[in-house]
Amino acid sequence: MIQKLKETVEHHKKYLPVIFFMGGFIWDSLTLGRVDSLYSNVVLCTYLTSLSVCLYLYNLADDGAWADTFLKQYEEYFPLAIQFFLGGLCSAYVIFFSRSVSLTKTMAFFAILVVLLFANEILKHRISNKYLQFGAYFFVNFTFFTFFLPVLLNVMNTVVFILSGFISIGTTLFLVLYIYAKSPSTRQEINGFKITGLILGLYISINLFYFFNLIPPVPLALEDDIVAHDLIKKKQFYRKI
Repeated sequence: MIQKLKETVEHHKKYLPVIFFMGGFIWDSLTLGRVDSLYSNVVLCTYLTSLSVCLYLYNLADDGAWADTFLKQYEEYFPLAIQFFLGGLCSAYVIFFSRSVSLTKTMAFFAILVVLLFANEILKHRISNKYLQFGAYFFVNFTFFTFFLPVLLNVMNTVVFILSGFISIGTTLFLVLYIYAKSPSTRQEINGFKITGLILGLYISINLFYFFNLIPPVPLALEDDIVAHDLIKKKQFYRKI
């Protein structure tokens, strides 16, 4: 069965990145609901965790780390998995932001997400570029925590946004440094100061977007407006009085 799968993959190799990319987007479009729903947050957490694991597996594959393990036969699929989970995260962000973005200055950040979503297809040619890998990872990581932390804390303000940035920097640098320590090929390909500068540069850029009000108001965006004397909340629904 595995051999047949490999033959199928090899035969359709040039189409697989697009298929995986579109698969992640279509799946999210059909299944994701409210940004504060349990399902949506489980999906986003799963995507980000899986992306982290795949980056680790892929970067250590060049050092023969999986030569004597069952993972060896799946090494050629690591780039596709990275592309799928990266595309899944970007598509989820585009879906959520599209519900609150309008033709205002916040469209700039939304446009960046759309460009990153479709530029993900280009990664099939540049997936080996570790600066691109870790730069894209930090961006989706930071965006994830700007969604997840306000939902978790039930509040969205500047302090929460800054905290989201610190957490994303910490988790990204931890992954990069862990791979750097475990992978001789990674140490040869990237410069510690350059990758740190890239991540900090992205962090500063996203903060500039936030403080200049260039980021759409998600996740705490208004979906419905009503006129009522009072509201009663039952479970996740509101009844007007």
